[in-house]
Amino acid sequence: MKGSKTDFSYGGLIGREDKQLAHYRSRYSLRGDISAATLRALQEGEEWAYDEVYKRYALPLKDFLTALIRNEEDAKEINHDIFLSLWIDRAKIVPERGIRGFLYMRAKNLAMNYFDHAKVVQKYADFIKRDIDFGDAPDQYVISNEMRLLTEIALRGMTEQRQTIFKMRYEEGLSIDEIALRLNLRKSTVKNNLTMITKALREVLSIFMVVFM
Repeated sequence: MKGSKTDFSYGGLIGREDKQLAHYRSRYSLRGDISAATLRALQEGEEWAYDEVYKRYALPLKDFLTALIRNEEDAKEINHDIFLSLWIDRAKIVPERGIRGFLYMRAKNLAMNYFDHAKVVQKYADFIKRDIDFGDAPDQYVISNEMRLLTEIALRGMTEQRQTIFKMRYEEGLSIDEIALRLNLRKSTVKNNLTMITKALREVLSIFMVVFM
């Protein structure tokens, strides 16, 4: 019997004192965004300003992409493309708005292109090209929808079985018993897959929160 839709709990997935958040905060040691003065220098073609952005964001962006598409080598290539585009399109930067939004939008859109998944594009069309305010008090509605979009992208990098299990659990609202019956799997297999799905999504969303929020 089909159950009611079970929303994927982002609030329950990542708490304020989450250990994974603490891990990434320690790993990146980010203290605010790049200054507007540095970004104006970047616009003017100052290589030292570009180097400062690269040193601060290359590692977290690579980690974010790796978690998102589940392929480290391809993530490195996409990361390279992002920083190349940063230099080429430096005139498009708005120094007063910081650089996080620019990098995030490039990463998200290139990840979308990587999977070329029309359903995701159609479902989240309103959010894919929308500029995100990465100020001190970002809109929680926008953040929630960005998390949903990132979840959709991240699922593309998982096995077909895990995508199916996630859909059955969180879109169709089926119980673990019902999923196991439909897919002819052991309940323990369904549980293990849900655990691995959650782990992968926690990684993506944790880096998103630490680096871009």
